[in-house]
Amino acid sequence: MVYSAGYDTCHGHLKEYFKDDDIESLYFDPIEIIKILEFSDFRWFRAPVCNFNDVRELFTMVRTNLKAFSGHYTSQLFGKEKLHSDFASRKIASSIYENMKKFPVKNFYLWSILGREKDIKTHGDESDVSTRVVMTCENPIVTLLMWFNQKMSYILSYGDWNRTYNIAGEFNNEKFSKLLKHENYYDFILEADWSFYDSNIDSSFLLVAGLIICSGLPDDRLHRNIRYLIISSIITKYVVMPPGVVVELNRAQPSGHPFGTLINCNVNLIYWSIIGYKIYGKDYAKYMRVEVYGDDTRAYFKNHKNLNNLDQYVKECGLKSEILKDNFRSTHEFSEKNENIDFLKRRFDIEGVRWNHKKMFDRWLYQSKNRNIDDQILLVSSYYESVPSDNDVLTLVKLFTKFMLDEYSDKLSYDSIKFCESYSEHNLKINNVRNEKFFSYYNRTNHSMESFNKINDTFSYSCMIYKPEEVIDQIIVRNLNLEKVLHSLFFCAEDVLGTGRSPPYDPISDFEIKEFTKSYWNDKGIDSINFLKRKFNLK
Repeated sequence: MVYSAGYDTCHGHLKEYFKDDDIESLYFDPIEIIKILEFSDFRWFRAPVCNFNDVRELFTMVRTNLKAFSGHYTSQLFGKEKLHSDFASRKIASSIYENMKKFPVKNFYLWSILGREKDIKTHGDESDVSTRVVMTCENPIVTLLMWFNQKMSYILSYGDWNRTYNIAGEFNNEKFSKLLKHENYYDFILEADWSFYDSNIDSSFLLVAGLIICSGLPDDRLHRNIRYLIISSIITKYVVMPPGVVVELNRAQPSGHPFGTLINCNVNLIYWSIIGYKIYGKDYAKYMRVEVYGDDTRAYFKNHKNLNNLDQYVKECGLKSEILKDNFRSTHEFSEKNENIDFLKRRFDIEGVRWNHKKMFDRWLYQSKNRNIDDQILLVSSYYESVPSDNDVLTLVKLFTKFMLDEYSDKLSYDSIKFCESYSEHNLKINNVRNEKFFSYYNRTNHSMESFNKINDTFSYSCMIYKPEEVIDQIIVRNLNLEKVLHSLFFCAEDVLGTGRSPPYDPISDFEIKEFTKSYWNDKGIDSINFLKRKFNLK
């Protein structure tokens, strides 16, 4: 059955959130963590090099879900959806930003408990079932943090580095082909998905992850205060709890924070760095590699006797998981296509990418949203669009769309009818073409016009806002070192839970916003394209 989300159904997870994190046997000091990461020269980590000197980006570049909840007090003033509070929130956020030029500001806004639906198998005697905790803060501070996060995420997504996490776009054939190549260099592969991951992250890990993410910011007063706001908001949350109390939470990383994905990816990499250190010693990065997305992990290992102790090392990090040792798969053995290690509910090998069909059908059969008949067609077809090389899913989509045309054509919209007709007639041919291009399509050794078009699509939006030279300067990721991270640590750790002040209301005028938008959108695209051609040596 599907459990709806709310305070009652997420109570079990909340108990995990409010546990103490100072248990001696599990506690890691931030300096100790940083030293372990320094053994590998921070090889798995990157920090975006950027600045936030232009507050006009807050009005032109930040993308938000206008249907999302506005926050505890914001919803009472403007309405529940961000659609009604977005413009005012951006102006308030700009006022907070102006104050950050003068003094540090801490987030004292309240966090509301929301939730996320979950399909749960019940046997009639289970009372300890629970949904995932989702929290959201007031829209003004969320908008400000979204500006910082979206710009940093953009740079990390498209910067040229050997990614240990890739948060740009969907998980397509390009990403999977790169993952598949790693198997040639390692002996074992493992898939791991931590239990109660977000509720078990201690404050030390949150602090170090935040320091890593922010270590590429300039070292001036404004950006020190931005670094302080980001890290303190990640660690400290003031949560509204029934029947009407506010509880201070100084650990865990609930869904809903703008930096949630970046923090979870970096914390997961930190966990695996510690585990690798316990297995291989100081040179762990030479003998293993991990690819993460939040709490999901695809790990590669060289053979070592300490791999037998993997589950013990996981417990020593305070993590919860099913037994991992039994899930190792040798990279030197052939597996049936439906028995491969999966990652993000997908399986892949030399033949292409496929869904883990069991997990896919669980999501399809136990839906958490009320969808009309047109939405159901889009849902099923989205499984194929995400993994077009899965012939079994293609067959399912063809049969489903044919059935809908035969039985319910009178209830379908015009667009849905055309959509079903296109699938039933052409998809087999399209699928065969895509399979042939599984490895060749993304070969960028010789940059063709096709690859240039993909690069142009990537940068075009940003090029409209920045000068072209600034865009290229920002598409850089910094190799970290111990000195840089410690510099950030000593600034933030001394009083990461310090005090902040309420900002006065000092918005940017509508005229300034319109003039900025008008001037930066005039013919900047052509200049940007020519500059990118020269920078990437494209013809």
